[in-house]
Amino acid sequence: MVSIIVAVYNVEEYLKRCIDSLLEQTCRDIEIFLVDDGSKDQSGVICDRAKEQDSRVHVIHKPNGGLSSARNAALPLVRGEYVMFVDGDDRLEPECVEVMLDLINKHGADVSVCNELRFCYREDQSIEILPDQYREVEDEKEYTAQQALETILYQKDFDASACGKLYRTELFCGVEYPVGRIFEDIGTTYRVIAKCRKVVFTNRKLYCYLQRPDSLAHSVSLKHVLDGVDMVQQQEQDLNQAFPALKKACRCRCLSMYFHGILSGEQPEEVQKTLWNKIKQKRFAVLTDSKARRKTRLAAMISYLGKAPLQKIYQLKVSCR
Repeated sequence: MVSIIVAVYNVEEYLKRCIDSLLEQTCRDIEIFLVDDGSKDQSGVICDRAKEQDSRVHVIHKPNGGLSSARNAALPLVRGEYVMFVDGDDRLEPECVEVMLDLINKHGADVSVCNELRFCYREDQSIEILPDQYREVEDEKEYTAQQALETILYQKDFDASACGKLYRTELFCGVEYPVGRIFEDIGTTYRVIAKCRKVVFTNRKLYCYLQRPDSLAHSVSLKHVLDGVDMVQQQEQDLNQAFPALKKACRCRCLSMYFHGILSGEQPEEVQKTLWNKIKQKRFAVLTDSKARRKTRLAAMISYLGKAPLQKIYQLKVSCR
């Protein structure tokens, strides 16, 4: 019924706990694809051991090609009516698949989305639960495709992450993750959600998302910035044509990414100049958009003081955490 694709790369410290959380799902009608993306540690060995212990596990060993390449390698092989993605250092609550499948059946939806529990490990390996990223909504909430895209663009109830979602597999017909790109979720999820008749969200925290300082999501390179900007601009171009009513939401998401780029690390002056010009083009419209996220509107307001004051205020905020 459900195919689970796990992208695995150098996560030997966390992988067994991830796999165990999948094998212990209350929904037993699952298949699991562990895609070893050229790991240099013992991750590939752990994958093979899991395959030996449970016939539901399939293993793909491939040269390193990145997260998108790993997911794409398994997608053509899945047999489940539904598919979900899990990162190799994350975990699922035992009832995750069952609840998300029940939500789809109950609401007649194409995609179900769950809330996420963010956590990290302390030095003594005890678990620290981190604050919620998004505002709490009612336990279950239905969205049309346009409404779901709007909440993703405004980063309200949930975001564009591939994980924490159960998709009807046929939605990925003609859709692949962009190989070699960062922010691949932003460049893909909207294309899948746009095909939906209905999306359903549960506030239950069923996906456990490990926050690691050394993970790709927390590193900011020039490629990180350029790929992010490219992804949101392509998203804006596509959605402005397919869903004209989302123009304001697309603008807000773009501005948020521009701020992320200009405030994250030392980027070349030419890149900073380009980002600053883009910020100036969009900031007034977002500042006056009542639906825009508060964080982005506040940054838009501060930006009128100039680039240097904006960066200084951001650094002060970071240093006070």
